[in-house]
Amino acid sequence: MPSCCCSGSHRALFVVPLLVAALIALVAAGPGRDDKAAGGTQTGGDTKKAWTDPYPLDTCPVSGETLLVGASVTRDFDGREFRFCCEKCVAAFESKKAELTAKVDAEIIKRQAPLYPTDTCIVLGEKLVEEESDKPVDYVHNNRLIRFCCKPCIGKFKKDPAAFLKKLDAMVAEKQAKSYPTTTCIVSGKALGADAHNVVMAGRLIRLCCKECEKSLRAEAPKHLVALEKATKDAAKTGR
Repeated sequence: MPSCCCSGSHRALFVVPLLVAALIALVAAGPGRDDKAAGGTQTGGDTKKAWTDPYPLDTCPVSGETLLVGASVTRDFDGREFRFCCEKCVAAFESKKAELTAKVDAEIIKRQAPLYPTDTCIVLGEKLVEEESDKPVDYVHNNRLIRFCCKPCIGKFKKDPAAFLKKLDAMVAEKQAKSYPTTTCIVSGKALGADAHNVVMAGRLIRLCCKECEKSLRAEAPKHLVALEKATKDAAKTGR
Protein backbone atom coordinates (compact mmCIF):
# COMPACT_ATOMS: atom_id res chain seq x y z
CA MET A 1 0.00 0.00 0.00
CA PRO A 2 1.59 3.35 -0.99
CA SER A 3 2.67 5.59 1.87
CA CYS A 4 1.13 9.02 2.30
CA CYS A 5 3.25 11.82 0.87
CA CYS A 6 2.07 14.28 3.59
CA SER A 7 3.93 14.52 6.89
CA GLY A 8 2.04 14.80 10.21
CA SER A 9 2.83 18.51 10.46
CA HIS A 10 1.52 19.12 6.95
CA ARG A 11 -1.71 17.25 7.69
CA ALA A 12 -2.18 19.40 10.81
CA LEU A 13 -2.06 22.52 8.68
CA PHE A 14 -5.21 21.30 6.95
CA VAL A 15 -7.00 19.77 9.96
CA VAL A 16 -6.71 22.72 12.41
CA PRO A 17 -8.33 25.31 10.09
CA LEU A 18 -11.15 22.85 9.37
CA LEU A 19 -11.82 22.37 13.11
CA VAL A 20 -11.83 26.12 13.74
CA ALA A 21 -14.19 26.67 10.80
CA ALA A 22 -16.54 24.02 12.17
CA LEU A 23 -16.50 25.68 15.59
CA ILE A 24 -17.32 29.08 14.09
CA ALA A 25 -20.20 27.55 12.12
CA LEU A 26 -21.62 25.95 15.28
CA VAL A 27 -21.57 29.21 17.22
CA ALA A 28 -22.97 31.17 14.29
CA ALA A 29 -25.86 28.72 14.16
CA GLY A 30 -26.67 29.73 17.74
CA PRO A 31 -26.41 26.47 19.77
CA GLY A 32 -27.03 28.35 23.01
CA ARG A 33 -29.43 30.94 21.66
CA ASP A 34 -32.34 30.38 19.29
CA ASP A 35 -33.10 33.10 16.76
CA LYS A 36 -36.40 34.08 18.30
CA ALA A 37 -35.04 34.31 21.82
CA ALA A 38 -31.82 36.03 20.84
CA GLY A 39 -33.59 39.32 20.34
CA GLY A 40 -34.17 39.57 24.07
CA THR A 41 -36.21 42.37 25.57
CA GLN A 42 -35.00 45.95 25.45
CA THR A 43 -34.53 47.86 28.69
CA GLY A 44 -37.57 50.03 29.15
CA GLY A 45 -39.58 48.03 26.61
CA ASP A 46 -41.75 44.93 26.66
CA THR A 47 -41.25 43.02 29.92
CA LYS A 48 -42.08 39.55 28.56
CA LYS A 49 -39.52 36.90 29.54
CA ALA A 50 -37.03 36.38 26.72
CA TRP A 51 -33.39 35.48 26.16
CA THR A 52 -30.97 37.63 28.09
CA ASP A 53 -27.32 37.00 28.86
CA PRO A 54 -27.04 36.20 32.57
CA TYR A 55 -25.78 38.93 34.90
CA PRO A 56 -22.03 38.79 34.16
CA LEU A 57 -20.54 40.58 37.20
CA ASP A 58 -19.44 38.81 40.37
CA THR A 59 -20.44 41.71 42.65
CA CYS A 60 -23.76 43.12 43.81
CA PRO A 61 -24.66 46.33 41.92
CA VAL A 62 -25.83 47.98 45.15
CA SER A 63 -23.46 46.90 47.95
CA GLY A 64 -20.48 45.94 45.80
CA GLU A 65 -20.09 42.72 47.80
CA THR A 66 -18.96 39.51 46.08
CA LEU A 67 -21.91 37.34 45.11
CA LEU A 68 -21.86 34.00 46.89
CA VAL A 69 -22.55 30.91 44.79
CA GLY A 70 -26.07 29.64 45.44
CA ALA A 71 -26.87 32.52 47.80
CA SER A 72 -27.37 35.46 45.46
CA VAL A 73 -30.80 36.87 44.67
CA THR A 74 -31.72 36.99 40.96
CA ARG A 75 -34.27 39.43 39.57
CA ASP A 76 -35.35 40.54 36.11
CA PHE A 77 -35.88 44.24 35.41
CA ASP A 78 -37.38 45.08 32.02
CA GLY A 79 -36.47 41.60 30.81
CA ARG A 80 -32.83 41.89 31.87
CA GLU A 81 -31.21 39.81 34.62
CA PHE A 82 -29.55 41.35 37.68
CA ARG A 83 -28.13 39.60 40.75
CA PHE A 84 -27.91 40.89 44.30
CA CYS A 85 -26.35 39.83 47.59
CA CYS A 86 -29.67 40.14 49.48
CA GLU A 87 -33.32 41.16 49.21
CA LYS A 88 -32.63 44.57 50.78
CA CYS A 89 -30.39 45.41 47.84
CA VAL A 90 -33.18 44.52 45.42
CA ALA A 91 -35.39 47.19 47.01
CA ALA A 92 -32.51 49.67 47.01
CA PHE A 93 -31.90 48.99 43.31
CA GLU A 94 -35.55 49.62 42.46
CA SER A 95 -35.40 53.03 44.14
CA LYS A 96 -32.37 54.07 42.05
CA LYS A 97 -32.74 51.81 39.02
CA ALA A 98 -31.54 54.24 36.34
CA GLU A 99 -28.47 55.31 38.30
CA LEU A 100 -27.44 51.80 39.32
CA THR A 101 -28.12 50.33 35.88
CA ALA A 102 -25.77 52.94 34.42
CA LYS A 103 -23.15 51.85 36.98
CA VAL A 104 -23.55 48.20 35.95
CA ASP A 105 -23.37 49.13 32.27
CA ALA A 106 -20.13 51.04 32.81
CA GLU A 107 -18.54 47.99 34.44
CA ILE A 108 -19.80 45.67 31.68
CA ILE A 109 -18.31 47.97 29.04
CA LYS A 110 -15.00 48.10 30.92
CA ARG A 111 -14.77 44.29 31.13
CA GLN A 112 -16.07 43.37 27.69
CA ALA A 113 -14.44 46.10 25.57
CA PRO A 114 -11.02 44.34 25.47
CA LEU A 115 -12.76 41.19 24.17
CA TYR A 116 -14.76 42.93 21.45
CA PRO A 117 -14.04 41.02 18.23
CA THR A 118 -14.25 43.71 15.55
CA ASP A 119 -13.29 47.32 14.87
CA THR A 120 -16.25 47.83 12.55
CA CYS A 121 -19.93 48.55 13.22
CA ILE A 122 -22.04 45.37 12.91
CA VAL A 123 -24.88 47.42 11.39
CA LEU A 124 -23.17 49.54 8.72
CA GLY A 125 -19.76 47.88 8.51
CA GLU A 126 -18.10 51.27 8.99
CA LYS A 127 -14.99 51.73 11.14
CA LEU A 128 -15.92 52.31 14.79
CA VAL A 129 -13.20 54.93 15.08
CA GLU A 130 -12.17 57.04 12.09
CA GLU A 131 -9.89 59.45 13.95
CA GLU A 132 -7.92 59.28 17.18
CA SER A 133 -10.33 61.67 18.86
CA ASP A 134 -13.33 59.46 17.98
CA LYS A 135 -14.92 56.93 20.30
CA PRO A 136 -17.28 54.06 19.42
CA VAL A 137 -20.87 54.31 20.63
CA ASP A 138 -21.05 51.71 23.41
CA TYR A 139 -24.44 50.18 24.13
CA VAL A 140 -25.33 47.40 26.59
CA HIS A 141 -28.01 45.06 25.27
CA ASN A 142 -29.17 42.51 27.86
CA ASN A 143 -25.81 42.43 29.67
CA ARG A 144 -23.82 42.34 26.42
CA LEU A 145 -21.65 45.12 25.00
CA ILE A 146 -22.45 46.12 21.42
CA ARG A 147 -20.40 48.85 19.69
CA PHE A 148 -21.67 51.12 16.92
CA CYS A 149 -20.22 53.79 14.67
CA CYS A 150 -23.07 56.20 15.48
CA LYS A 151 -26.20 56.46 17.64
CA PRO A 152 -28.71 55.94 14.76
CA CYS A 153 -27.29 52.41 14.38
CA ILE A 154 -28.71 51.51 17.80
CA GLY A 155 -32.21 51.95 16.42
CA LYS A 156 -31.39 49.76 13.42
CA PHE A 157 -29.95 47.10 15.73
CA LYS A 158 -33.14 47.06 17.84
CA LYS A 159 -35.23 46.17 14.78
CA ASP A 160 -33.54 42.75 14.50
CA PRO A 161 -31.18 42.05 17.43
CA ALA A 162 -31.13 38.30 16.73
CA ALA A 163 -29.55 38.69 13.30
CA PHE A 164 -26.87 41.10 14.51
CA LEU A 165 -26.06 39.02 17.61
CA LYS A 166 -25.69 35.92 15.45
CA LYS A 167 -23.21 37.83 13.30
CA LEU A 168 -21.34 39.11 16.35
CA ASP A 169 -21.21 35.64 17.95
CA ALA A 170 -19.55 34.27 14.81
CA MET A 171 -16.92 37.02 15.05
CA VAL A 172 -16.27 36.17 18.72
CA ALA A 173 -15.82 32.49 17.83
CA GLU A 174 -13.43 33.29 14.99
CA LYS A 175 -11.28 35.52 17.20
CA GLN A 176 -11.21 33.36 20.33
CA ALA A 177 -11.37 29.75 19.11
CA LYS A 178 -7.66 29.24 18.39
CA SER A 179 -6.56 30.69 21.74
CA TYR A 180 -9.24 29.10 23.94
CA PRO A 181 -7.46 28.76 27.29
CA THR A 182 -8.55 25.35 28.54
CA THR A 183 -9.18 21.83 27.24
CA THR A 184 -11.76 21.09 29.93
CA CYS A 185 -15.35 22.20 30.52
CA ILE A 186 -15.49 25.06 33.06
CA VAL A 187 -18.73 23.63 34.46
CA SER A 188 -18.10 19.88 34.78
CA GLY A 189 -14.31 19.74 34.55
CA LYS A 190 -14.57 17.04 31.89
CA ALA A 191 -12.40 17.03 28.78
CA LEU A 192 -13.75 18.87 25.75
CA GLY A 193 -14.37 16.58 22.83
CA ALA A 194 -14.88 17.22 19.14
CA ASP A 195 -18.62 17.60 19.85
CA ALA A 196 -18.18 20.32 22.51
CA HIS A 197 -21.19 22.60 23.00
CA ASN A 198 -20.28 26.23 22.29
CA VAL A 199 -21.90 29.34 23.77
CA VAL A 200 -21.06 33.05 23.58
CA MET A 201 -21.72 34.88 26.83
CA ALA A 202 -20.45 38.25 28.14
CA GLY A 203 -18.43 38.63 24.95
CA ARG A 204 -16.60 35.33 25.52
CA LEU A 205 -16.58 32.05 23.70
CA ILE A 206 -17.37 29.33 26.24
CA ARG A 207 -16.87 25.67 25.37
CA LEU A 208 -18.82 23.06 27.33
CA CYS A 209 -18.54 19.28 27.32
CA CYS A 210 -22.26 18.93 26.59
CA LYS A 211 -25.44 20.94 26.08
CA GLU A 212 -26.70 19.97 29.54
CA CYS A 213 -23.93 22.05 31.13
CA GLU A 214 -25.40 25.24 29.67
CA LYS A 215 -28.15 25.25 32.31
CA SER A 216 -25.54 25.23 35.10
CA LEU A 217 -23.48 27.82 33.24
CA ARG A 218 -26.43 30.22 33.15
CA ALA A 219 -27.45 29.50 36.76
CA GLU A 220 -24.00 30.35 38.12
CA ALA A 221 -22.68 32.56 35.33
CA PRO A 222 -20.59 34.98 37.47
CA LYS A 223 -18.70 32.07 39.06
CA HIS A 224 -17.95 30.38 35.75
CA LEU A 225 -16.97 33.61 34.02
CA VAL A 226 -14.46 34.26 36.81
CA ALA A 227 -13.09 30.72 36.32
CA LEU A 228 -12.70 31.30 32.59
CA GLU A 229 -10.97 34.64 33.21
CA LYS A 230 -8.51 32.90 35.56
CA ALA A 231 -7.86 30.18 32.97
CA THR A 232 -7.19 32.89 30.36
CA LYS A 233 -4.68 34.67 32.61
CA ASP A 234 -2.97 31.37 33.54
CA ALA A 235 -2.67 30.45 29.86
CA ALA A 236 -1.12 33.84 29.09
CA LYS A 237 1.47 33.36 31.83
CA THR A 238 2.49 29.96 30.50
CA GLY A 239 2.49 31.15 26.90
CA ARG A 240 -0.19 28.74 25.75
